Amino acid sequence: MNYKNLSETSFAGAPSTDEFIHRFTSLALNAALSVSSLMSILVDGRVEHGVEVAKLACDGVELYVQFLDSVPPRPVPRAQVLEHALMQRELERQKNDLEFLISLPIHIGSDSVLPL
Repeated sequence: MNYKNLSETSFAGAPSTDEFIHRFTSLALNAALSVSSLMSILVDGRVEHGVEVAKLACDGVELYVQFLDSVPPRPVPRAQVLEHALMQRELERQKNDLEFLISLPIHIGSDSVLPL
């Protein structure tokens, strides 16, 4: 499987926030960038790609919390977003995922991943 090609294809298919004005365009962009970063992990095994996925996930939750709870023209303060139940669940999920990955007895890289 050509993970580099999949990464590039996902990145190229990400919607432009300049072209699309739907309120969930940024979430779709984050999803495409996350897939691209996950494929990049399979290419070079660099942790930075995983960190990017975690940041994009938190950004997506923050955008959704703003959508749910903000009262224009005032956004929800960042401290309040961090305490929101959705963000707390996301952070807990990421913590559990990280603990799982750390517990694995193998190095995850392109040579240790089964083809799709």
